[in-house]
Amino acid sequence: MIFFKTGKFWIIPLFNHLPQITKGTRGPKGKWRTSRTTALAKINVNRNHIGSNIKKSPQDRKPVISVKRSGSNIYGNEVEILGPCKIVYNPDHPLDCGARLWIETFSDIHFIS
Repeated sequence: MIFFKTGKFWIIPLFNHLPQITKGTRGPKGKWRTSRTTALAKINVNRNHIGSNIKKSPQDRKPVISVKRSGSNIYGNEVEILGPCKIVYNPDHPLDCGARLWIETFSDIHFIS
């Protein structure tokens, strides 16, 4: 493994988002925590609600965005993702709700009112 220093910072190569561990002859065995402290959030846009909202007045419209995290659903019309995210299209393995396209993130999500 090659480490190098740029200014005050050490650059450490990553493999699968973790530092590579080489087996040493002395000292404790290397280990890394791989679990995340926050739950994965899946953001889904409900196209059925979009279609049904066309003929409704603004106060009667249903929210079209749902955020699923840790078994709970939060609904709204506008969200802000505060960090990295990934857009997933998987028609062969849809979510339990039937969505084939969704956004995944471990970042904080804020609904905008």
